[in-house]
Amino acid sequence: MKPLCQIPSPYGLLIDVFHDPERSTDPDLCYFHNLEDCMTLAGVHGDINRKRCAEEFRRQSAAGSITFELFLKHGGRKASYADLTKPATSIYKTMPRTAGMEVPIENWVTLVMDAPDWYHRSAALLGPVSSCIEEAKTWDTPEPLQGPVVVIGVMHLLTAALEHLHEKEIDCLEAAAFYSLSLHDEWSSAGLNWLEPIRSTWLADWLTARPQFVEFARLCRIVNPDLPAWIAGDRT
Repeated sequence: MKPLCQIPSPYGLLIDVFHDPERSTDPDLCYFHNLEDCMTLAGVHGDINRKRCAEEFRRQSAAGSITFELFLKHGGRKASYADLTKPATSIYKTMPRTAGMEVPIENWVTLVMDAPDWYHRSAALLGPVSSCIEEAKTWDTPEPLQGPVVVIGVMHLLTAALEHLHEKEIDCLEAAAFYSLSLHDEWSSAGLNWLEPIRSTWLADWLTARPQFVEFARLCRIVNPDLPAWIAGDRT
């Protein structure tokens, strides 16, 4: 059976949605995920955990009883949320509009708001983040200053754009990762708190696949030494 569509999971991966009208008389129960994606939704990470979970799932299915406790038993976790409080001051309102700065500011705002979800928003953000960092390497500026100088600007653009989302909470890895690098301390703390329990599992996988974010986070740590090393992929 081919999936009807894909939706984002909390952990940086898309999962398939299937539809079978013969599955149930309840229309809502005709939509379902395969076992692999159920484990992803439930936060079961790692080949060993997932293999054991799948084996026990099949045994329990034969007995006719499945509860979420099965996934928790094999390293899964309940959905996690971190509140986002409204900052006292707005980066967007205080950014200068001289020398054509209004163009990149509004471009970043549009990019963030046009994305349908954080899976696609994070992918869209990595492009300009990486481009800005690479462009700085061509500047006639002492090399040790290139990264920190450009990343301050990128952090301002990112934070100004995020302010337009008016989000009340963090509920996925990608949002947590980018909010953790914002200039609002309360947002940064919320993002880091959301990520900390999965920093050596789902986050580590996500960072490995996204070296552009790792470089961005590494430069952000120069500007903000309070950021933990693990947000830039350091597993020590």
